[in-house]
Amino acid sequence: MEIDEILKKNLTDEQYAAVVDRSRYILCLACAGSGKSRTLAYKIAYLISKGESPESIIAFTFTEKAAEWTRSAAPSAASSWTTPSRRTPSSPSSWARR
Repeated sequence: MEIDEILKKNLTDEQYAAVVDRSRYILCLACAGSGKSRTLAYKIAYLISKGESPESIIAFTFTEKAAEWTRSAAPSAASSWTTPSRRTPSSPSSWARR
C-alpha cells in the first residue's frame, strides 16, 4: 500500500492536510481528543520517509503523555509503509531516542 493511501485511510481530511503540508514550520492547535498527537506522529514518520533526518525534527506537545505517545507512535506509523524495497533512511526504532 502506498504512503498516500495509508495516510488517507488512517487520518481525517484535516489531519491528512497537516501531515502532507510542505511548510517548514507547522503549528497544530486543536481541542483535547482531536488527534493532535496522532497527526504529529504521522507527520514525523512522513518527513522521515521523505528523507528528513530524524535528528533534524523537533516536535513539541502540550503534555508529557502526548510526547510519550507520539515518540512511540511515529515508528509504528512508518512501519506500515516501509517495505524491503523502500526503506526509510534509518531504522524506525532509532527515531525515538531522547
